[in-house]
Amino acid sequence: MLQLTFISPKYWKNSASEFKITSKGKKPPNNVGFFIFWISQNEKKKRKMDLIQEINRVFPSIPAEKLLTCEIRLSMDDFNNQDKRSDSLLQTSLVDGKIIPIPPAIRVLFPLQIVNLQDRSQNFISYSNSIKTWAFLTKFTLELVSRGNFIPTLKKIDLKHYEGMWNVIFKTQLDHKRFQKILNNAPWSSYNLPINFISMKPNGVKTTGVWHPSYLFANYMNQVSDFLIRDSLSTNFHKKFTNLYNSDLDQLGNACNLEEKNPWDLRFLNSCIGKNRIFEITRFCDTPIPGILQNWVQQTQGFSFALGVLFTFRLEYPKSPKSAWVLGIYIQPLHDLDYFISLSEVWNGNVTQKEEFANVCDDEEGLQEEILRALGIAVKLFPPLKRILEVKNPNRIKLDITEVMDLLRYSQYLLRQVGFNVVLPEQFRLKGQQRLSARMVIRDSKSNQKNKQSGFAGGNISKLFDLNSFLEFEWEARLENQKLTESEFLELAKIKEPLIFWRDQWVLVDQEDMNTLRPIFEQKQKIKGTLSLSEAINLGITKNIQLSDAKNTYEVILEGNFQKYITEFSEIDSFQKITTPTLFKGELRPYQEIGLVWLANMTEFNFGICLADDMGLGKTIEVISFLLHRKEKYDEISTGSVLVVCPTSVLFNWHRELQKFAPSLDILIYHGKKRIDENEALSEFTIPNRIILTTYGIVRNEIEVLEAIPFTGVILDESQNIKNYKAQQTKAILRLKSMYRIAMTGTPIENRLIELWTLFEFLNPGLLGTQANFYKNFILPIERFHNEEGSNKLKRIISPFILRRLKTDKEIIQDLPEKNEIKIFLELSEKQSELYKRTVNSTLKEIENLEFHESKRRGLVLRLLTQTKQICNHPYQFLHINSSKIESTPNYNFDDFIKSSVKFERLLEMVNEILEDGEKILIFTQFKQMGDLLKYFLEKKYLFNIGWFHGGVPEKKRRELVDEFQSQDLDSSPILILSLKAGGTGLNLTQASTVFHFDRWWNPAVEDQATDRAYRIGQEKNVNVYKFIALGTIEERIDKMLEEKRNLADKILSSAGENWITDLSTEELREIFLLNEPGLTN
Repeated sequence: MLQLTFISPKYWKNSASEFKITSKGKKPPNNVGFFIFWISQNEKKKRKMDLIQEINRVFPSIPAEKLLTCEIRLSMDDFNNQDKRSDSLLQTSLVDGKIIPIPPAIRVLFPLQIVNLQDRSQNFISYSNSIKTWAFLTKFTLELVSRGNFIPTLKKIDLKHYEGMWNVIFKTQLDHKRFQKILNNAPWSSYNLPINFISMKPNGVKTTGVWHPSYLFANYMNQVSDFLIRDSLSTNFHKKFTNLYNSDLDQLGNACNLEEKNPWDLRFLNSCIGKNRIFEITRFCDTPIPGILQNWVQQTQGFSFALGVLFTFRLEYPKSPKSAWVLGIYIQPLHDLDYFISLSEVWNGNVTQKEEFANVCDDEEGLQEEILRALGIAVKLFPPLKRILEVKNPNRIKLDITEVMDLLRYSQYLLRQVGFNVVLPEQFRLKGQQRLSARMVIRDSKSNQKNKQSGFAGGNISKLFDLNSFLEFEWEARLENQKLTESEFLELAKIKEPLIFWRDQWVLVDQEDMNTLRPIFEQKQKIKGTLSLSEAINLGITKNIQLSDAKNTYEVILEGNFQKYITEFSEIDSFQKITTPTLFKGELRPYQEIGLVWLANMTEFNFGICLADDMGLGKTIEVISFLLHRKEKYDEISTGSVLVVCPTSVLFNWHRELQKFAPSLDILIYHGKKRIDENEALSEFTIPNRIILTTYGIVRNEIEVLEAIPFTGVILDESQNIKNYKAQQTKAILRLKSMYRIAMTGTPIENRLIELWTLFEFLNPGLLGTQANFYKNFILPIERFHNEEGSNKLKRIISPFILRRLKTDKEIIQDLPEKNEIKIFLELSEKQSELYKRTVNSTLKEIENLEFHESKRRGLVLRLLTQTKQICNHPYQFLHINSSKIESTPNYNFDDFIKSSVKFERLLEMVNEILEDGEKILIFTQFKQMGDLLKYFLEKKYLFNIGWFHGGVPEKKRRELVDEFQSQDLDSSPILILSLKAGGTGLNLTQASTVFHFDRWWNPAVEDQATDRAYRIGQEKNVNVYKFIALGTIEERIDKMLEEKRNLADKILSSAGENWITDLSTEELREIFLLNEPGLTN
């Protein structure tokens, strides 16, 4: 069977192991451990087993052919069965293995399902015991790390150098038992690393034994924990680090490398977080540091679990203000944590005879010594415990108020972290109900009620968002969940003690709470006031408020009609049902009917809303049915028209869809040279229920005319066109005035959260606060620190205003066919490889000489990015060889063009097969020049016209290209080439069943948009999507980043476009751009 063994660097670096890489041109891995897959020589001969085939059978997801091949000496004897051997020596053999580094091994082993199926008729993979062992260990290690069972430590290299490491620890007896069980059941094949080598001619090489599994397993677990924790600390905890040291990780590493006199804790932290793992003893006073850390580690790993008991501190609740606070000290058997034994019983020497301690502890004297050692550790974490060591039989101490507060605030957590148990009075375990708290109450303003049917969203005349007197707020202070008057609060504020005896009981008053609330209650104008509607909605949805830079948040309570108001628009199920308009010439799907209900009800509030249904689900149809609903409901009282703004490429599509589904609507196209002039605009644009179709460019150029018109509604299609808040186009859109606003997009967030703020500044100005506050409260914590709480809070605020359904949700749509995404990895041709290496090397040399010329350096990096992507496509694109040059070349050999690019060669092979099946094809590229080359050569090859849809194509020609491709005539062109930006949005191209992405873009949402020109409602065939990726190049790095970015997009966050690459160091640029030969590395 296929076996798996972990190879420690200590073993494979030993020349006696005879380890070597047999893959051509490959180097050994770095100084790290790795796994190898192997099969015994006997099995190979008996069963004629092939290692690669066996890996593919057991682990289909692993590209076995790409794994590095090695040769290494392992023990081949089952040393647990000595009866079968004539001597005590173990036989060793050289085995061929396939290397799998730790990170991918974790991804394979952790999710492995190792179960005994009852139904043997089912097909299942039988794993060897060695694979099962390492899977159990991997799962156990990740569980320990997730529970926080790890510590930083220093591993000795020589007298002056140590390596920072993160090791897992066992804190409970159960953890020890589980590890022991894995050891006891581990097969010899999981740890068969020989400890020595004895030449026994002619019987080969033998060994006296193998590595002990506990050592090898611990070595692996520590390497896994170190890898996981470093990866986590480099991202999630960066914020905490910068708060402590006011430095980022790179600055820390540079500082530690350059400054020998930096404090030891800074250098130790760098060795555990930074890229440089080395902790160097630079001064004599640093010499004891590793020893001190080692003592701390030994203490941290648990002092009494080996004896089966838990050490507990219990704080007693005093019954009167004159009674003392008492901290009692107890032990508890791990199997019965309801049983407390006072230390006085321990000192009397009769604990081990108790029935509760049967089979747990029979060493009375050892137990007493363990308790004293535990107290010694606890004293360092909670110094008042020092008094307990000053008496003969310590079992309890009295605490003053300050010491109690120290225990409650900090020390209880430190004690728990190292394994102690801390039990607090029930009164302090009520989730803060007895602490001093405050809440903000928001209610309707009696003096300034609003009429929901009036008002404009936008500009200074906005009645919904600019009048701050719409809602009233009031702060309430509460103690033990009872409301305090202002005078009572100020009286309490004079008491400086954190614990007070109030109304016959002790109450915990946090001074931070007091200090935060005191300014509010001392100034009358801060206790009560008014809020704008957008501020109130924000607070009403999140249900909490944070004051200035204080870390505490306070509850927000809604009262009166405003509470109903928030509830009503937050819950789509409570909306008034609406039937499809009678004038609608078509049929809405169930989810589209829900969309119509949502659009109609939300616009009744005059809110701005975002219809963000997945691309291809028919957002346009939903909006058209909504426009008909508004016409039927407000035909006699409507005062203005509706402005629809869209990209030029979909303007004709809007006109066609309106004529098809809503022929009764009055439509005016405000576009082109023959559009009405500004003198006619006011009268033409105020005709009730008229639909004005225009483009973003027209709005930008003629905003002086358009901002003077009070539209009933403004609808933006492909609203990602206003994602850049600095753009003139966005600024112009924000100046439009209307009662309601609708944004339509399949990608509400493409790159950065600032785009979301810009979108909502159009929809509901002020809802997300000022740009500065949005950056502080959301962008910084989410994008930089991946803060889950900030992400969830942002979702709560925006979710009532965004409706998003996905095509992949079968509850939404059942009749959409499958979409299959396949990545095609291709090696560069020799010509491409030569150009790629030469271009990267020469440009990196230029970049190295421009370290202090930031703007020039950025330009070079972006140029290199473009050039490498061009080379990956085709050398002709990089060399600017166009069709004219080719036509002028006598006797040109078209095979040279095909063979120069493996991408193009593979494209032709696949296109041939697809055309034979009578299918239609879309080919996307981000480069105009590549599109020209594709069109030229494909037309030469197939002898029919091929459409090329790009930004330079006039509107009328675009319409013809789409119509021809969508035609079902036998002579219609089966291939359409599109630029990613011009042809990636708004088009309906459902005649295509195959989509090619010839090159990759930085944003997965943009690629998805392009794909969904074919994968949308109306598609009746399965859609195959092929993405070409040049191996070992910048394209492969892009692909990896796209996958990571796609995961983040689900959490409403994403990294920047390609500009981030200009901030990388020269070494990082070298790593990301240099051509790597295909293969699996660590």
